[in-house]
Amino acid sequence: MKTNIFILLITIITITFFWQAEIYEDKKKAVKISEFVPAFNDWECGYQNIGSCTIVFEVIPTKTFQVKGIQYTKDFMAIKIIQKGKVGWVINGKGVEVYNPNDT
Repeated sequence: MKTNIFILLITIITITFFWQAEIYEDKKKAVKISEFVPAFNDWECGYQNIGSCTIVFEVIPTKTFQVKGIQYTKDFMAIKIIQKGKVGWVINGKGVEVYNPNDT
């Protein structure tokens, strides 16, 4: 019984470690916006026909933002940014470039 609990605990700790490492790596990235793109209230707005989606703000072109989070799906990548105190999700694609500023 104690062995099963120990194995479960180690598994949970390992999964949590890798999950936090991924979040840490995502937050080291930056996103450059090269044209007007909408920032949505939810990352799921990258899917078509989501009725609860609203545009929080239009992202100013030629701006670079620190990534606050990334949501990966099989169809798209949504990037969480903050502009003038407002939080929004931009969808990776035309006019949106995610990069690591520490890579030269």
